Amino acid sequence: MSFYKELDFKRAQTEPESDLEPELYRSQFSRDYARILHSPSFRRLQGKTQLFPGIENDFFRNRLTHSLEVAQIARAIARRINATCTVGVDDMAQENVASNGLDIDEDLVSLAALAHDLGHPPFGHQGEEILDELMVDFGGFEGNAQTFRILSVLEKKFITDIGPSVKDDERIGLNLCARTLAAILKYDKEIPFDTHARLKRMKEENPRKSALKRNIRPYKGYYQCDAQRVFEIKNNVDPYGVAEPGNFKTIECQIMDIADDIAYSSFDLEDALKAKFISPLDVLFPKKEIRNGIRTKVNQALIKDGRRGDLSEREIHEKLQELFVLLMLPQQQFDELTQISDGTEMKKMFKYLFETLYIGAQEVQNNGQHRLSATSGWIGRAIRSIEFEPNIENLALSTVRLSRDMRIKVEILKQFTFLWLIDSPRLKIAEYRGKEIVKTIFESLEKKGVGEKLLPDDVQEVLSKMKKKACRRRVICDYIASMTDRYAIEFYARLKSERPETIFKPF
Repeated sequence: MSFYKELDFKRAQTEPESDLEPELYRSQFSRDYARILHSPSFRRLQGKTQLFPGIENDFFRNRLTHSLEVAQIARAIARRINATCTVGVDDMAQENVASNGLDIDEDLVSLAALAHDLGHPPFGHQGEEILDELMVDFGGFEGNAQTFRILSVLEKKFITDIGPSVKDDERIGLNLCARTLAAILKYDKEIPFDTHARLKRMKEENPRKSALKRNIRPYKGYYQCDAQRVFEIKNNVDPYGVAEPGNFKTIECQIMDIADDIAYSSFDLEDALKAKFISPLDVLFPKKEIRNGIRTKVNQALIKDGRRGDLSEREIHEKLQELFVLLMLPQQQFDELTQISDGTEMKKMFKYLFETLYIGAQEVQNNGQHRLSATSGWIGRAIRSIEFEPNIENLALSTVRLSRDMRIKVEILKQFTFLWLIDSPRLKIAEYRGKEIVKTIFESLEKKGVGEKLLPDDVQEVLSKMKKKACRRRVICDYIASMTDRYAIEFYARLKSERPETIFKPF
């Protein structure tokens, strides 16, 4: 069964025929995969923060290694669905269905995963927050929206005209297939252009919650200046308008999103344990405010999936205990725990339990082999819990999701790591510094008559053609968002440090 039709392969610009031998063995998605893999934006991911700043320690994951891991998980999910799920021919509306086997393109799923973090600015979510604060009245900033903009506009593969505004910009990025760009379009909502519009939208979406200005950033979606491009992509992938407004999300995008959550739930926790920012026993006995925060996030995620979102704090705590046993205790100790006799003397039993917990905690904290074994098993269980539900009107919009129990566990681990680390004093210092660096660079580049001269020649050329303030700010924002952590620090040093980088070091 083919998930793909002719319109899926449509590109913004028809490409000239090559004078080389035709590559009949190479699919359009394979070509797109190569374009992303060889792009400067992809290479820059090695210098962008995942959880811990990479410039301080090269052991921990960065955005590049994270994306590679997400791509492997996404490919495994696609293979499992192709191998184990079927759709009956009689149930299908398409007349060209020849069999009931599934054929999700693995290159397309992998490239969506490789590209999903391209739009993240330097210093991770802190960089995203400060750029959105600086752009909140000029279209906003959001990592996923920036990813779409990089691939559809900013990357340089073809020479095209740049008009007097962002909307008139005729650049086409890597000129990818419509279905490829749809695979990285996670949020089917246009980001409100200014603070007033955003507050109004948030109040409409959640009337019970007060949308305070300090809580409105960043808004998940795509930029207003890219709305026409999104409209054209949706028309190609979903020409009959099967998706409800705000709910357009292809099967490949769903797989990428799930793979990202699985990676976050395991690898971020693994890095935090290795760095000793989190103790294994913190998972077993989290603070009450952590449990409450996890409960809120998990229930929100379940409701978003159309499932019951009514887990109690006690149920969250029980799930954490279950996950501790699953991830932290070596198999031998787990087996011994389950074989404790009912007749065991209470004092001896408690002594054994605490010794086992302590040994297990030490193992996972200090033994890399045990951590790898735990995360490997966890990912395998998550992939095996995948559920598939075909959309008979448009296969591209079929549903892929984790089972409810696994969705709860993945979300608990993801939120546990995030909530535990968000108040870490050591990370707070790095967070403050990152925001200050980005803000200083932005304000310096924006200074009329001076700032534009600090930009590389090609960025100055684009900026010179933009006449409106919002369009000029978008060009500056695009440039800063493309920076790696180290590049941003060096650029800041050129502006403010008493010992700046040499002028002979190129931009």
